[in-house]
Amino acid sequence: MPAKPPPQPSRADAASNRCTFEHPLFSKLGEVAFCLAETDGMPSLVMPLGRSKAVLPLRSLQAELGIDSASADGRMLVRIARSLDFVTCLRLGDPLPVEVLDGTAGWQPSARCRRLAASRLQLQLISQLEGDTFADWIKAESQAVLAAAADPGMRLGLQAALIGAAARLGLPDAAAAAKLMEEAAHELGFVEALRDSLLRRVLCLNERERSLTAGMTQNLSRSELLSRVIRLTSIALERINARFAAVEGQTEFVLEALQALDAWRALVRLHRDWLHCSLRGWEPILAAWDVAKPGWSEGTWPLLSRTYRFLAPRFMPMQEWQTTARPKLHGDDLGPRMVW
Repeated sequence: MPAKPPPQPSRADAASNRCTFEHPLFSKLGEVAFCLAETDGMPSLVMPLGRSKAVLPLRSLQAELGIDSASADGRMLVRIARSLDFVTCLRLGDPLPVEVLDGTAGWQPSARCRRLAASRLQLQLISQLEGDTFADWIKAESQAVLAAAADPGMRLGLQAALIGAAARLGLPDAAAAAKLMEEAAHELGFVEALRDSLLRRVLCLNERERSLTAGMTQNLSRSELLSRVIRLTSIALERINARFAAVEGQTEFVLEALQALDAWRALVRLHRDWLHCSLRGWEPILAAWDVAKPGWSEGTWPLLSRTYRFLAPRFMPMQEWQTTARPKLHGDDLGPRMVW
């Protein structure tokens, strides 16, 4: 008997994966787009208005059209608001980002990052099961991890560890344990990539800013600006580091992570998405510093001013411009979002 073809997604399911609405008004508005407003980071609908354009916050749009939060259009507004953390703009008919659809990532880490993540987990599992000398490979330097993973004896140790892990987790064999390890390594590869593309680059920026103090002139206003930028970058580093520390803390005991893999995966993806959204915001600043001349130059002060304007609304301790009450919509919000 021939195998039955896989079930095809319904028209409703397919529509829910794209930026579509049931309300007839949306099809009459012309070339509309959904973006974060430049002024306050509010998820908004942008539509042409003569030679200009109109920007309407999604929560105002929902109120004006009387869209119920529990309706298909209400849920779509929430998904669009969440999507704008991952894409710059959505137009009618565009697919929603996979981060919103199923939690996976719409980008891929390098082969090196994937190998490094797998090596960390494998070495940590071996260390955990040996028990005598527990080494923290999750936090070890990349080169040390890759060097240890290349040791010829590591393969034998890993096979024994997988057999032990299968017994401890109640799995049928080492292959089943290896499959769980591969799933965990896949998720951790994204974190490794963000460690390179975000954490290390912001750390280098902070060090570069501190080096500028050596050639500082006696200009009080400029000295104060540099001090503020250094302080805010340090605060940003603390917050970024905290995200990596949260993942490391939950991965240190590999057996426990594998035993609750779904919960562990959800936590890793939560921090992965925050870090990736942060990277999108940081990228123009980091790229500008990448091409800036070392030390002091004609462009240093404008770049420091630009860096301060980026950092201040995000990391200044006194968040006087932060909205204290955000309206909730069906478990999420359509209020202002961090404009990364």
